[in-house]
Amino acid sequence: MSLRNGRWISWVFGLALLSGLVAYPLTSRTAKADDQRNPRIHKALDALRDARKELDEAPHDFHGKKKDAMDAVDRAIERLDEIKDW
Repeated sequence: MSLRNGRWISWVFGLALLSGLVAYPLTSRTAKADDQRNPRIHKALDALRDARKELDEAPHDFHGKKKDAMDAVDRAIERLDEIKDW
Protein backbone atom coordinates (compact mmCIF):
# COMPACT_ATOMS: atom_id res chain seq x y z
CA MET A 1 0.00 0.00 0.00
CA SER A 2 2.82 2.44 0.74
CA LEU A 3 4.34 1.72 -2.67
CA ARG A 4 1.07 2.79 -4.30
CA ASN A 5 1.02 5.97 -2.23
CA GLY A 6 4.59 6.66 -3.27
CA ARG A 7 3.70 6.22 -6.94
CA TRP A 8 0.65 8.40 -6.56
CA ILE A 9 2.72 11.15 -4.97
CA SER A 10 5.31 10.81 -7.73
CA TRP A 11 2.61 11.14 -10.38
CA VAL A 12 1.12 14.21 -8.71
CA PHE A 13 4.55 15.80 -8.35
CA GLY A 14 5.44 14.93 -11.93
CA LEU A 15 2.21 16.37 -13.30
CA ALA A 16 2.66 19.54 -11.25
CA LEU A 17 6.21 19.91 -12.57
CA LEU A 18 5.12 19.23 -16.14
CA SER A 19 2.26 21.72 -15.96
CA GLY A 20 4.67 24.32 -14.59
CA LEU A 21 7.08 23.71 -17.45
CA VAL A 22 4.27 24.02 -19.96
CA ALA A 23 2.83 27.15 -18.34
CA TYR A 24 6.14 29.00 -18.01
CA PRO A 25 6.57 29.83 -21.72
CA LEU A 26 2.95 30.98 -21.87
CA THR A 27 3.38 33.36 -18.95
CA SER A 28 6.71 34.49 -20.34
CA ARG A 29 5.08 35.32 -23.66
CA THR A 30 2.27 37.14 -21.88
CA ALA A 31 4.80 39.14 -19.89
CA LYS A 32 6.56 40.16 -23.10
CA ALA A 33 3.27 41.16 -24.72
CA ASP A 34 2.41 43.15 -21.59
CA ASP A 35 5.86 44.71 -21.60
CA GLN A 36 4.37 48.14 -21.98
CA ARG A 37 3.21 48.84 -18.46
CA ASN A 38 2.74 52.53 -19.28
CA PRO A 39 1.28 52.74 -22.78
CA ARG A 40 0.90 56.53 -22.62
CA ILE A 41 4.61 56.94 -21.97
CA HIS A 42 5.38 54.66 -24.91
CA LYS A 43 3.05 56.74 -27.11
CA ALA A 44 4.78 59.90 -25.93
CA LEU A 45 8.15 58.35 -26.74
CA ASP A 46 6.97 57.48 -30.24
CA ALA A 47 5.69 61.03 -30.75
CA LEU A 48 8.93 62.54 -29.46
CA ARG A 49 10.99 60.31 -31.73
CA ASP A 50 8.83 61.37 -34.69
CA ALA A 51 9.26 65.02 -33.70
CA ARG A 52 13.02 64.54 -33.40
CA LYS A 53 13.14 63.06 -36.88
CA GLU A 54 11.03 65.90 -38.32
CA LEU A 55 13.26 68.50 -36.68
CA ASP A 56 16.38 66.77 -37.94
CA GLU A 57 15.04 66.64 -41.50
CA ALA A 58 13.63 70.18 -41.49
CA PRO A 59 15.30 72.37 -44.12
CA HIS A 60 15.35 75.51 -41.91
CA ASP A 61 16.61 76.21 -38.42
CA PHE A 62 13.52 77.96 -36.93
CA HIS A 63 15.30 81.27 -36.30
CA GLY A 64 18.27 79.54 -34.68
CA LYS A 65 16.16 77.45 -32.29
CA LYS A 66 16.38 74.10 -34.07
CA LYS A 67 19.40 72.85 -32.10
CA ASP A 68 17.85 73.87 -28.78
CA ALA A 69 14.59 72.14 -29.68
CA MET A 70 16.40 68.97 -30.72
CA ASP A 71 18.36 68.97 -27.45
CA ALA A 72 15.15 69.40 -25.45
CA VAL A 73 13.49 66.53 -27.31
CA ASP A 74 16.56 64.34 -26.73
CA ARG A 75 16.45 65.08 -22.99
CA ALA A 76 12.72 64.31 -22.86
CA ILE A 77 13.30 61.00 -24.65
CA GLU A 78 16.08 60.11 -22.20
CA ARG A 79 13.86 60.88 -19.17
CA LEU A 80 10.92 58.88 -20.50
CA ASP A 81 13.21 55.96 -21.37
CA GLU A 82 14.30 55.92 -17.75
CA ILE A 83 10.76 55.60 -16.37
CA LYS A 84 8.83 53.80 -19.11
CA ASP A 85 8.82 50.37 -17.44
CA TRP A 86 8.14 51.38 -13.85
